[in-house]
Amino acid sequence: MAESPELEKQVTEYHEDVDDIGATMAPVNSRATLSNHPKLWPRPLKLCILANICLMVFNGNFHSSGLVTSFAVLVGDFHVGFPQIAPLVSYTVLLLGCGPFLWIPTAVLIGKRYAVISANVIFLIGCIWSTQATSLESLLGSRILAAFGGSAIQALGPGIIGETFFEKDFSKAAACYAISLCAGSQLGPLIGGHILESKGWPWFFILLSMLVAASLVLTLFGMPESAGPALADNGETAQETDARLGTHTSRISYKQALGPNLFYARHPNVQGGGPKCWVTYFLFQFEYILDPLVLAAVGLFGICLGWVVLISVICAQLLSPPPFLFTPSDLGNWYSVSFIGIVLAFPFAGPLPDWISQRMTAKRGYHRPEYRLLAIAIPFVICPPGLLLFLYTYQKGSYVGPAAGFAMQASSLAFLQTAVVSYLIDSYPQHASEAVSMVNMGTHMIAFGISDTAAAWLIRDGMKKVFVEAAVIQWAVLGALPVLLYIFGDKIRAVTTVWHAKYGIKARLLGREMSRS
Repeated sequence: MAESPELEKQVTEYHEDVDDIGATMAPVNSRATLSNHPKLWPRPLKLCILANICLMVFNGNFHSSGLVTSFAVLVGDFHVGFPQIAPLVSYTVLLLGCGPFLWIPTAVLIGKRYAVISANVIFLIGCIWSTQATSLESLLGSRILAAFGGSAIQALGPGIIGETFFEKDFSKAAACYAISLCAGSQLGPLIGGHILESKGWPWFFILLSMLVAASLVLTLFGMPESAGPALADNGETAQETDARLGTHTSRISYKQALGPNLFYARHPNVQGGGPKCWVTYFLFQFEYILDPLVLAAVGLFGICLGWVVLISVICAQLLSPPPFLFTPSDLGNWYSVSFIGIVLAFPFAGPLPDWISQRMTAKRGYHRPEYRLLAIAIPFVICPPGLLLFLYTYQKGSYVGPAAGFAMQASSLAFLQTAVVSYLIDSYPQHASEAVSMVNMGTHMIAFGISDTAAAWLIRDGMKKVFVEAAVIQWAVLGALPVLLYIFGDKIRAVTTVWHAKYGIKARLLGREMSRS
């Protein structure tokens, strides 16, 4: 796309600035070359890393959603009402969104590998604490601690994917990430409901402790540090960066990939630093809070995730009283129908954005990350009607129709997560963790607000008003935002890339360091 002379001049000046400070920015061994970049690791090893990420994402969301079918029992056990039980879910959702803000700067200092190991240890401690909780306050505290540990992979995972997979595989890897997130969210209530009815709710956390312990072991021996030789932070898309890596036909052996990247005192490609560096990178994330591409991604993903969470929270409130009289295991079985929607979406959610991107690139002769957003046409068609199907069939006394509507929402979630995450990794390949972290925070803030107020909101406004308004909003957001990004995405990205490099927190700090030297 043609750019204005002024914008072209800004981009040129930005490239020159990057060349001037490149040595300062790159915390890389001088002998490191692109020939030992993690994207050139053996494919089975990269799939093993992806499997570890998926297990951790599954565990975090399995933990967050696992108690929703147990609300009626917990109300009786702790002698409180539904609004007092809701924070057991809403605050874990909040931590999944806000926790990554602390983990990303930590990963800059110690590496993603050691950050993920530390997160798994904290997650495991929280789950063990939950098995021994005897009060609502203790259970809430243990779940908050565990959620903080489980939150690390929510932002670091997409960053690791961006560091180890080529652009042509982003959507496939992101689809595995998305299906794991959705599977944890959907299977948690199913398994949690059956465990509660047969063994009691502490056994849910015993099972979860086993899963987290397995994840910790797999991370220790199957997830090497993915930080590779620094690539120029010059506003390239991932496809343009991969074109340079593609010139290296040789691939790295398992020994070369694992040897220096499993256990180390100081990794050559990890920035390191002290408290000042940690604070700088903590603040650096907030530069993306007003980035138009990130805000659009928050809207696209959050508008679906928020109502998936809402249905999760209110399902016990809707189906436990007469005439349905669902037990926790009945609620789990009902909830599992939504997982069928995810399973049906999975074969298409991953390959479709990649296929569209590759076909459009070949047809147009140039690559744009926005091509991936064309896949959002599918959620536009099936997501809002799912809410309306849920509403009108429930009002007629059916529980089958609401389950089908919930499945439509869940399948849309898989499509949106894949499209949004792969779009941001493609747009900001060097800062995928920061961009996805802001999306993660924004979407989970939406989900937190909805889940924390869902019970009272439903009582106050009634189902019809809540669900009809939600469907209208979903149609508006899923219809307007992809079109706006497709038209203006290139120009927005060019401007924001210049702004982050010349006026952002990290750029200012680097400028001061250069002036002192």
